Amino acid sequence: MSYALLQLASKPWLMEANWFRVAINIASRNPPATGLEGEFASMIEKRALSLGDGKQKETRFTEKRGNVGILHIRGPIVRYAGMMELSANVRSLETYAKEFKSLENDPSIETIVLNIDSPGGEAAGISQFATYVRNSPKKVVAYVDDLGASAAYWIASAASKIYASTTAFVGSIGVVFTLIDDSEKLKKEGVEKIEIVSVQSPKKRPDIKSEEGKNQVQVWANDFAAEFVKAVARYRKVSEEYVLENFGQGDLLIAKRAKDVGMIDEIMTFEKLIKSLAKNSIYQKGVKMNNTEQTQITADLVREQYPQVYEEIFKAGAEAERKRIQAIEDLGSFTGYEELVRKMKFDGESTAEMVELAIFRAEREKKQKVAAQFREDGSKAAALLAEAGTVAAGDGGAAPKEPSPYAKVLEKFKRSK
Repeated sequence: MSYALLQLASKPWLMEANWFRVAINIASRNPPATGLEGEFASMIEKRALSLGDGKQKETRFTEKRGNVGILHIRGPIVRYAGMMELSANVRSLETYAKEFKSLENDPSIETIVLNIDSPGGEAAGISQFATYVRNSPKKVVAYVDDLGASAAYWIASAASKIYASTTAFVGSIGVVFTLIDDSEKLKKEGVEKIEIVSVQSPKKRPDIKSEEGKNQVQVWANDFAAEFVKAVARYRKVSEEYVLENFGQGDLLIAKRAKDVGMIDEIMTFEKLIKSLAKNSIYQKGVKMNNTEQTQITADLVREQYPQVYEEIFKAGAEAERKRIQAIEDLGSFTGYEELVRKMKFDGESTAEMVELAIFRAEREKKQKVAAQFREDGSKAAALLAEAGTVAAGDGGAAPKEPSPYAKVLEKFKRSK
């Protein structure tokens, strides 16, 4: 048995069935379309997915359209580069992750589009890559050009939105373990395989011919599939029960049906999607587009399309407001002006310096009124001046031991003149 075929048989796969047949054919060094019929077989032959054609096909993983970065996810997916490169069209998550990171690090890119045409692939690493996509600081959307099946749909579901062409198929949610029994072949070749398993590990080598062995592998598949369903439900914001009942039960759904049940969000052409994303760029503020339209940036737009940026701005604003209020608190208390200070503290605009100026003006106005009344009623004026924290000239009183906050404010503004 070839190394590639052993790799296929030893791992769980998230791949559409016909494509998995292609992978087995290639690993077995048979023509890719062996055992396949109809349009799919013709399509495989046209794509020339073979290991032995000797042709290294050039594939652009990334593309840039203005403020939009595009990562092309095409063909079967494996975890590591070089491990299962069955053909020039097989690409690894390791490579995709590096290319995705390069788009994240480009400051001119606001949105990343995952342009998907893939039957899925090796299960290992898909959950981690999907989490990476979900937690990206950039806005990430997915576009299914033709096929977004199994592992490819898992990745697509992690994007904030999924778009698809009219004829695209999505789904195939589930896990497959393909176990190969080569005992008869080895027997004919005169080879007897003997395995000795430690007594502590009776389930280390399940006998797939027995019901017990099949049931053991079935548990593996069920547990892995449960994680798949859980992830899709979380990303698509529906219940796990809803996914199990409405997301195809392992079948593929064409775009319209997929949109009806919530597996995708919109149906449109790829070019229309790219234009709409470029149109909503925050860099387009004040710039006329298509000679007729002008983008208007709003808080709602930023919150919806750039949630991380919105959160950072919100946190910065909250911290600035906290510091503003703290600075006002640090001025101390001003008896008789509590209401004025309270209003300015919570108006969202007044600084500590503005509060000091308001108190200075209020205190000066109060003293002017006191002086006017002093001329009419000396005794009444003296009482009012004492209340204001000052001592009338010539009244023989002693200066207060501690300067009042009003005196501090007055002195500050005297020095500034």
